Amino acid sequence: MSRTQISKQVDNRLRTGNAVIAAGRNHAEIIAAAAAERCSRAGVPVPDARAFVQAVTAVLEASGTTLRDSELRLTLELSDDVDTRIERDTATAEVVAQVVDVRRLVESYGGPGALAKFGLSGSTPRDPKSVEGHALNLVSLMKTRDQAVVVPGVGETTTSRLAEQLEGPLARLQAANRAVEDEQRQNEQALRERDRALADWTEAYQGTASILEGLLRFAGEQALAERVRPTHRKTMGQEAPAEETAEVATPATPVEPEPV
Repeated sequence: MSRTQISKQVDNRLRTGNAVIAAGRNHAEIIAAAAAERCSRAGVPVPDARAFVQAVTAVLEASGTTLRDSELRLTLELSDDVDTRIERDTATAEVVAQVVDVRRLVESYGGPGALAKFGLSGSTPRDPKSVEGHALNLVSLMKTRDQAVVVPGVGETTTSRLAEQLEGPLARLQAANRAVEDEQRQNEQALRERDRALADWTEAYQGTASILEGLLRFAGEQALAERVRPTHRKTMGQEAPAEETAEVATPATPVEPEPV
């Protein structure tokens, strides 16, 4: 398996998260002012709502960074195994060709009984791991049950010598199979790390977006609250913000909020 681009669903999630972060930072003052007014009117201590909003959006931002990094690592892992698989497939084809030649020679020289003697009854496998096992068994039997054979155009030889000729390509296939297995393990590890980051981001996004939705409704900003409201489709990356947020806003450079 190979992949060269970050997945669309993860990209949508990150863009949605960035829109929530920008909305929180851009409207922290509105939330803080509403909290001060309401708390003063109720006669209760005024909390630092602005600092709270900054904190929860920073948590979401950090989670998004981890998710993007883990997704990029996964993308890299899934895209760097092409040469390894080509080498495995090439080595498999070489071993299969030699096994087929040996099978044809043994059958012409000794008949069906000779095929069974060397484990060559039935069809030759094509799956790389099956080919490796089949060839290993053939090499072992040709050595332990050594007999003379005549190779057309070459002359008399022995099955043990034929086995020696097969050992080089077989060693190449074994190494290629191990390399593919190593790549698969690395892919699985990268996928596990990405999935952990995705689970953490999902919690951070749903929590932050829900908090901001509530605070904006508390501030009387119903339209803004609706924009940041978390939905199943947003959480799953099935849709992105209606407009692209080019850059997450900072408190020092406020911009207009982007829709979620």
